Amino acid sequence: MSNSGRIVVGIDPFSKSKNIVKRAFMIAQEKGAELFFIYAVRIPWFETPDLFLLKQENIDTDAIRKDIQKMIKELKLPEGVPYSVLVKEGDPEETILYQAKLVKAEMIIIGPHSKGKKAMLGTTAHKIADRSYIPVLVVKNKSKEPYRKITVLTDFGMHSKLGAAYAKKVFPSAKMKVVHAYEPFYAAGIYTSNGYGFQGFDFEKYRQDVKLSAHKGLNALKADLGIEKSKLIEGGIEVRKTLLDYVKKNPCDLLVIGSRGTSGLQALLGSMASYLLAEAPSDVLVYVPNE
Repeated sequence: MSNSGRIVVGIDPFSKSKNIVKRAFMIAQEKGAELFFIYAVRIPWFETPDLFLLKQENIDTDAIRKDIQKMIKELKLPEGVPYSVLVKEGDPEETILYQAKLVKAEMIIIGPHSKGKKAMLGTTAHKIADRSYIPVLVVKNKSKEPYRKITVLTDFGMHSKLGAAYAKKVFPSAKMKVVHAYEPFYAAGIYTSNGYGFQGFDFEKYRQDVKLSAHKGLNALKADLGIEKSKLIEGGIEVRKTLLDYVKKNPCDLLVIGSRGTSGLQALLGSMASYLLAEAPSDVLVYVPNE
């Protein structure tokens, strides 16, 4: 991110947005970026039709904007960070994505919906992460200090590699670890137990070869990125659960995943990425190349 970068921050003044605001200011201050806070007001269904002769509801966007500005000032955030507050009527994900394109933002910061003490990833957050053309940071936790420990999940694909490089550039003071879960030929544990073995096939050698190949790939990635720490995991059949268990047992401040990354993702935001985005206890950065 250049010193003239722009970051769009999607917030909701009626929910817990303080942590999102604090994190945005931390990143903007470190990188010299400009912030654009956006609150999208959903238009009530009864506004549209005059068919029912219902009175239109006027949304006081100016009052909402002032409330957001007041909230930001009360947080006593770092000075010198330029920011704007925009209140727009419309669908949240459409509005945030449109504004990000309009201002040529380099990152979008959003938060999940909160229910009780557990942050639940809402539909809006997931849609933005799924459709964004730039990196999306989902803030789930309290923002007390800059990110110190970052875990990057990789499948050695281009997206995960670029995501690791991006995270290192944006958060240079954080300690990073790259994690890869390889998938052994699990047919050895399924078919042979039912009497459907493959004659002459050395499953153990195959598993060791897969592990060795993954080990070489991880070392090459570490050397290429200049990252010291790494972890190689045998994923088994449920790779996504293996990765989630690892993340839970080895807490980090930020989890980095590629939009097409981590072992077998196919769509823009595949099932595994969606799962980790929703279930990971840490903040999550979904890397999408700015094309």
